[in-house]
Amino acid sequence: MLLAKQHTELDLALIAQQIESLTPGGQVKILGCCGTYRNLFTGPSALFPQSSRKLIKLIREKYQAQNWDHFLAKHHEAVASARAIAISLTSEEYPLLLKQISRSADQQSTGNTVCPRLN
Repeated sequence: MLLAKQHTELDLALIAQQIESLTPGGQVKILGCCGTYRNLFTGPSALFPQSSRKLIKLIREKYQAQNWDHFLAKHHEAVASARAIAISLTSEEYPLLLKQISRSADQQSTGNTVCPRLN
């Protein structure tokens, strides 16, 4: 099994999409606390409010329980065959307006309970 230190930020973003309990809106909230997918999966728990640490622990356990090589290889192959480029929400290349839209839509629909700094 590969650990996060061997995965790129994009790989970790793709893996996050596959973890059922980690919704896209939840990712936006959590990234507001920790900044990167690497921090989500391996950063210190102090990055997260006490109220969300149980969820972070569960997400990390799901990440570590699987070998993601096959999934990532298929994704990278599909992107290459489509001559596309994939970027993560945490990339500097990700359009700021799209980040704002994601955050705004999620806060309106659910409120922010994961990271109070986003409220």
